Amino acid sequence: MIMDVDVVGILIRGFAAYTFLLLFTRLLGRQLISQMTLFEYVVGITIGSLAADMTLAGSDNFWDGALALAVWIVLPILLGWFTLRSFWLRKIVEGEPSIIIVNGTIDKQALQRHRFNLDDLLSNLREQGVFNLHDIEFAILETDGSVSVLQKSQKRPVTPEDLHLSTSYTGLPTTLLEDGQIIEHRLREIRLSKEWLLTQLRNRGIKDINEVFIAQIDTEGKLYVDLKKDGPK
Repeated sequence: MIMDVDVVGILIRGFAAYTFLLLFTRLLGRQLISQMTLFEYVVGITIGSLAADMTLAGSDNFWDGALALAVWIVLPILLGWFTLRSFWLRKIVEGEPSIIIVNGTIDKQALQRHRFNLDDLLSNLREQGVFNLHDIEFAILETDGSVSVLQKSQKRPVTPEDLHLSTSYTGLPTTLLEDGQIIEHRLREIRLSKEWLLTQLRNRGIKDINEVFIAQIDTEGKLYVDLKKDGPK
C-alpha cells in the first residue's frame, strides 16, 4: 500500500524549520559549539529534535513546534544572561572545576564524585602529550569534561624567558585577499591601499587576482601569497 506523502508541504516546512533554526541559533551565539557542558549538549539535541518534528508535523501543528523551538532558544539565552551576572547561579548551573591530580597523585574520591573513570583521565592526558602521572603538578577536571594539566616545572618546555632571550613582537597576520576577492576594509585597517596590493602581486608575476587563493601580511610587513594552482609565491 502506497501512502500519500505531502512532499511539497514537507519541503516548505523543512525550509521554514531550517530558517527558524538558523536565526534562533545565531541569537543563541557560539556557546553550544565551543566546550559544551552536559546541559548545553542536551539543549542542543532538544533544539535539533524540535526542528525535525516541525518538518514532519502537519501544517496545523507547525506553529506549535515553532513556539516550542522559540522557548528552547530563549530560555538558554536568558539563563546565560543571568549566569553572567550571578556567580552562585553559574556555579549551580555549570558546576565548577575540580582538582583531580596533585603532585602526581590521583584524587580517587574526586573521580568517583564526578563519575570520571581512569581510562578517560589517561586518554585526556595523552591528548595533551602527558604520559607519566609523576610529571603532573596539578590536573583539573573542567566543567565541560576536559582536563587541564600543569606539569612540574622541570618537565615544562623551555621558553625564551627561561634562557633570558629577547624576542620580537609577533601578532596575528591580516588576510587581504581570499579566493580571488580583495578584502578592502582590512587594507584600510592597516593603512594600505588596493593599488599597493595589486602592485605587490604584479611584482610577483601575478596579473589576475583570481589566481590567488589567499594573501596575508604579517606584523613585520611580509606578504604571503598562495595561488590556487601552485604553491606559495
